Amino acid sequence: MAVDFVLALWRAPTLLLASAFGFIVGPLLARRLAGVPARKTVFVLACATAGALVGGHLHFMLNYGDVVYGGRPLAALNPWGPLHAGGAVMTMAIVLVVTVRRLGLPLGAFADAFAPTFGFSVAIARVGCWLQGCCYGAPSACPWCPTFPPGSSVYLFQTTQNLIPRDAPHSLPAHPLQLYFVGAGIVIGVVALLLQRVKRYDGEVALVSFVLFAASSASIELFRANKPDRVYWGPLPQLEWVALAMMVAGVIALVAAEIGRARGGDRAVGLGTPATTS
Repeated sequence: MAVDFVLALWRAPTLLLASAFGFIVGPLLARRLAGVPARKTVFVLACATAGALVGGHLHFMLNYGDVVYGGRPLAALNPWGPLHAGGAVMTMAIVLVVTVRRLGLPLGAFADAFAPTFGFSVAIARVGCWLQGCCYGAPSACPWCPTFPPGSSVYLFQTTQNLIPRDAPHSLPAHPLQLYFVGAGIVIGVVALLLQRVKRYDGEVALVSFVLFAASSASIELFRANKPDRVYWGPLPQLEWVALAMMVAGVIALVAAEIGRARGGDRAVGLGTPATTS
């Protein structure tokens, strides 16, 4: 329990900072790009954030519930406990769509306005993974891969796998997986901002951002350390399948939106309408 508390000290501030960034910047962009009142955006973001926490924890429990929460099921209710980004993003997207429609807001335009905030918030949250030491990568000889000190998660993993002696001065160089995720979030945020002025229909920016998130997650997962308790479905880890499924779903939605636009339709996959912003 003491270790969990110490790790939460690193995770909580970055999650709070990511949430604060979203609740400050999100309403500003939604007002400017989609004409949505700030109070409605805050309500949508509050619901989406709650959904992300629930979905992220449930996804983690499906993978490591017996290992992490064995005999302590209530520990999974800790909001700062471990979670998986895939489940968090999927439930957040579902809650966002339902909430936006219930409020009668323009879904495509709102989702586009939210996309930059989403990307940068992911980057901020992933900084917590770096500080905490979770989500670490596999050993690598790539020149940019750092070593980690004794006591770090990477170091302990490599000692248990007999990759290094228990008195080694540092770990073997390993992929800084957390920083890869940070970079991916920044790229998503920047691309979403740049696409705002050239998008051809509402919903395009959101769909492109979703595909970028899924594709980057699927690519980065290939460099994750292969822990003994890692859950596999057939030849690939479960997290890889989730990322690939999200990518395929996003590409299908994006293609459907493009086809709908080419045919002159006003409702491409329920998201896209002719762009209302320039």
